[in-house]
Amino acid sequence: LDIALICPLHGPVLRENLGYYIGLYQTWSSYTPETDGILIAYTSVYGNTRNAVELLADRLRAKGCPRVEVQDLARC
Repeated sequence: LDIALICPLHGPVLRENLGYYIGLYQTWSSYTPETDGILIAYTSVYGNTRNAVELLADRLRAKGCPRVEVQDLARC
């Protein structure tokens, strides 16, 4: 099938590098991680959840887990 355009329901119409975008979709829809590691996403009003997340991240790193990242979703 020769695809010339990708017209999503939202976002820009894709006209170039379609193979790249199809590859991204394949990765995202197959639950295949793009990189090895752990992401802990959180938000914290009073800082307590942040403290718990940082403790968890430190313990995962101490156990040798590769690439542990922490992301505060309120600060993205």
